[in-house]
Amino acid sequence: MASASPERLTLWLPTWLTTWPPILLSLFSLLTLAACAQHPPASPSPVSGHPEQDRQAILAMAGDYEVRFEFIENLALAPGYSTHEPHISGGHERVLVLEDSPERIVLQHLLVSSRGHVVKHWRQDWEYQPARSWRYLGGYRWAQRNVAPEEAAGKWVQTVWQVDDSPRYAALGRWEHAHGISRWTSEETWRPLPRREHTTRDDYDVLIGTNRHTLTAAGWAHEQHNYKLDRASDRYLAHEVATNTYTRSNTTDLSAASAYWEKTNRFWAAVRAYWDELLYNNPSVALMQPSDTDSSSHLMAMLEQANDLSHQQLDNDALTELVRDTLAPYLADAP
Repeated sequence: MASASPERLTLWLPTWLTTWPPILLSLFSLLTLAACAQHPPASPSPVSGHPEQDRQAILAMAGDYEVRFEFIENLALAPGYSTHEPHISGGHERVLVLEDSPERIVLQHLLVSSRGHVVKHWRQDWEYQPARSWRYLGGYRWAQRNVAPEEAAGKWVQTVWQVDDSPRYAALGRWEHAHGISRWTSEETWRPLPRREHTTRDDYDVLIGTNRHTLTAAGWAHEQHNYKLDRASDRYLAHEVATNTYTRSNTTDLSAASAYWEKTNRFWAAVRAYWDELLYNNPSVALMQPSDTDSSSHLMAMLEQANDLSHQQLDNDALTELVRDTLAPYLADAP
């Protein structure tokens, strides 16, 4: 705190104190300054770093990991509701960088089982200061969203896609770099039921969540705070916390992930391009709701086409047509 003379301090003293004798007033002023010196200003709150620092934090999520997924309902919110058992699983993942430019990064997750079987997992796209995005409306429908420049300033939108590269959710948030860590926190967004629950329950239909990605000494973590909403009754059933940890590991051979990607990446590139076309050329896009089993869903239809390696013989136009034909039966509204 800057020094101040007793004369200057009298400007903010109560009127009754200014009538004190000068020697007492000087003593009071010195005691006040000493008290202020013992309470330094609080450390500044975390602020967003330079976009390049944000980029490096995003790219740090690529690599090979031992993963643990933990979803726990910690609060029952509706009358008579009983929390469900925790959902805990794990495995190993390779996270690949598909795109890397100053304002856009794409990361693809590939899950490898203990037997070496590869599952194309979720994908996360990052875009800096986006002019537009999309949002989930419920009912398996997504709509365009314009983002004002002042809303997007200094922020990244993280777009999360399902295992078949169909949309899941997109959220705007800011990276912060302080106190030895980097972390990104999202706004609250709607999203469809996760695959772990849409085949086992039908008492809610929207997950409303907030995400945080935090780099750790061992890798990184994805935290979620989710509310389970039944739109029919307009009631939250429960609150769920999720902690998904990615611990760097080189003890497991994940070469099968790269081999899978080498065989299928052209197909998945065509799927990504078609979804970009659908979402940004139409005010909204809807899919048929998944059935009780994945066997008749758009998820399995796309995964089966990817695993049928006959697509490797197709040129780009034929590959695009294959993707369109595969997805067409599952689009609720023809674009």
